[in-house]
Amino acid sequence: MRDLAPFASAAPAPMHTASGIGMRQSGGQKTYKSAEISAQLVGHRLCVFLRRLHPHKTIDRVAADTGISRATVAKWIEREGSPSVPALIKLGLAYGPDLMLAVAPELAWLVTIAKLTQHQALEAQIDQVETDLSAVFDQLRGRR
Repeated sequence: MRDLAPFASAAPAPMHTASGIGMRQSGGQKTYKSAEISAQLVGHRLCVFLRRLHPHKTIDRVAADTGISRATVAKWIEREGSPSVPALIKLGLAYGPDLMLAVAPELAWLVTIAKLTQHQALEAQIDQVETDLSAVFDQLRGRR
């Protein structure tokens, strides 16, 4: 069993019940070291990711991809602010797990999701190439 001593300050005290059996409280906020990511750090990482993805016209392209206003995206790129949770969700939907991994590399499980997503995309490309090749071969056979 894991030693919870490092998280003792975040562990809620048991609630008393009629039966006398302790029950832990729900809704207590737990703080884990990996979750301690500042909004400034998220903003910086997001800016780096978006500029690498769209080196030209970053603001326009991100706004078009996500539906987030140009003014809001400009604030992130100019490091005058960081995205809200709803904005991060829109960004995640537009750019997939690669974005979340770039913003929060501490979340190692995202690596697995990113690899699976990349694998699926590559399989789709392979299927398309095989279909294209089959069509070319069929055309060549028809010309003989």
